[in-house]
Amino acid sequence: MIALPPALRPWEKQLAIFPPEVALALGALAARLAGLVGGAGPVRSHSGVFDGFSGLTRRGAYERLLTSEWLLQEELPDEFLRRAVSGEHAFLERAYRHESKHGHTRVLFDAGPEQLGAPRIVHLAALIVLAQRAESRQTALSWGILQDRTRTMHAQVTPESVRALLRGRSLRRASVADFERWCEAGDAPAARSPQAAMAAGGGLPAGAVTAVTEMWWVGPAHLAEEAPRRGAYLLGIEESMDPAHPSRLAVSVCAPGTERSGVSARLSAAPAAGRPREVTLELPAPILCVRMLRDPFAVAVAPCRAGKTPLDPRTSILFSPEGRALHVRTAGGALLTFPIPNSPRTEAEPTRMYVPPEGHAVLAVGRSGRRGRTVVLTRRGSVFALHTVAKRGWRVIRTEEHTADEDYEPWPVDSMRPLALLGILDEHAACFIDDAKRLVTLVRGRVEIVDDMRCVAPKVHAKGFGFLRADAPAPVGPAQDFAFLVQPDDKEGVVVVPSGPGVPCRGEDPRVFVGAAEDLVAVAVEGSRWEIHRGSRTTSIAVPEGQTVIGVLQRGHARENAFLVVLNGSRTKVGLLREPPSETLFTTTTPITCAAVSTSAPHIAYFTAAGELGIYSCGYGAMLLRIDTPRDAPARPRDETPHTARHP
Repeated sequence: MIALPPALRPWEKQLAIFPPEVALALGALAARLAGLVGGAGPVRSHSGVFDGFSGLTRRGAYERLLTSEWLLQEELPDEFLRRAVSGEHAFLERAYRHESKHGHTRVLFDAGPEQLGAPRIVHLAALIVLAQRAESRQTALSWGILQDRTRTMHAQVTPESVRALLRGRSLRRASVADFERWCEAGDAPAARSPQAAMAAGGGLPAGAVTAVTEMWWVGPAHLAEEAPRRGAYLLGIEESMDPAHPSRLAVSVCAPGTERSGVSARLSAAPAAGRPREVTLELPAPILCVRMLRDPFAVAVAPCRAGKTPLDPRTSILFSPEGRALHVRTAGGALLTFPIPNSPRTEAEPTRMYVPPEGHAVLAVGRSGRRGRTVVLTRRGSVFALHTVAKRGWRVIRTEEHTADEDYEPWPVDSMRPLALLGILDEHAACFIDDAKRLVTLVRGRVEIVDDMRCVAPKVHAKGFGFLRADAPAPVGPAQDFAFLVQPDDKEGVVVVPSGPGVPCRGEDPRVFVGAAEDLVAVAVEGSRWEIHRGSRTTSIAVPEGQTVIGVLQRGHARENAFLVVLNGSRTKVGLLREPPSETLFTTTTPITCAAVSTSAPHIAYFTAAGELGIYSCGYGAMLLRIDTPRDAPARPRDETPHTARHP
């Protein structure tokens, strides 16, 4: 049982099944909806079997007057008379046993296209409110999806039933026939199998008469004309059309006999004092909303898939510039691309493979900005080739060759270097940083070294290919995640433009990482001391002995939540470090040989000595992808996936 604020205690039982952060967010929405729906407390009856006293009241027989009031009559008789005339005396209130076996509330949720996205979060909050309302009134509750032709009903709020509500999406709008079908189910519910199953194990008392006495629709506000006409209450939900407040929803209540005009509902009977007819709800943070809809209980785990092609343990892993794919070299020299799932419970798309021409080695990979096509850089001797692979059909649609200058001495083809990030500047210009930390451009058929200074931390931006330079002058002003931009130029082909102060990075082998958040940079200063730069703010962190920094990321939306991503001494544990000790994110059974942190999403990828490739999401706090690749099997690219790009 989680500890909730006093204002959320009425829904403590229903919220107990959710993780704390989800429970608090849903509880805040439920508290607003409860004021709109009303009737959250127990129903008080003034007749029946006497069942003690339920509290205090201002009216009653004087044989039930509090003893303290009689004491006041003896000590201050004038005050006693004044309180009697003013109706201020306190009496014990009688309680009567409330028989509610005939009460039954049914809730129908519209899961059509108009209620996809943000309104589904309000559905969850409405289910919590109406379930608590029915429990406090000691009435039965059943609920279902309006478009469900099987009329499957649920009687409790459990993880299984909540998942059923979220899975119950439909591509068609609710119709009158849907409601009539549910009305038929309510005519004689005790004789129908869904109700019988619910009475047996779904929460209704055995032998209870479950005739529907109250019907609720939860759906779009335009149903306000249809629902009251059929004797149902409507909890109408409308998304905000205000660009300044896209996360707001307008929720209103229509009761049977209501006439609707504009966006406000006029109740035939006056609402209880202080109860609103319409409320505006502010949704939680976007990442929390996504979690509520996809995995509210944080139990989804990405299954471990079996791979067919061994990966080269000497190579590195590289995230695509937009963070939606992971690139890895195979032992046979091909390039594997793994699409990254949106959530742990999303099935991963098929793996794609690019097989270079005979004698070519894959050096770098990037993505064209205009159409989002994958571009692979390969080399054979002094010839560098850019191969454009189409998304549809995953086939090579274009190859452009470039020849290196005589003064450029690249590494041998048979030496596996880290997979580099390729920046696509336009259709005929590209650049990358080679193993010697030199900026190399490919323009108009030529390969040239534009900047032989020590270039580090490349990142693809909307404005161009950004990087930092280790030998740049000391920065002045707020730090940025790039100090220089490579941009296309009509005359020169490409130009390097100073764009900001960057960060101070010195030494023969500067260690610098840039994060997905804007202007987030981590740099090794001296020894085990690192600095995280975020604009004008600098945080100094002492990395414990034995730990290795592999990147930097920001968790959540707060700018101060920036952490170093570290690997422990045994290389089997990845964690976040801001102040020792580090917070463990995940562990592996065998040492991690290489790891990378995305520069556009809060993702961490790793490859172990046993051949396990994984992607961890800090946003979900879970693995998104796990693949167990073979270690000693021969490379058979054609057996890995039908999505294989080859050259004719």
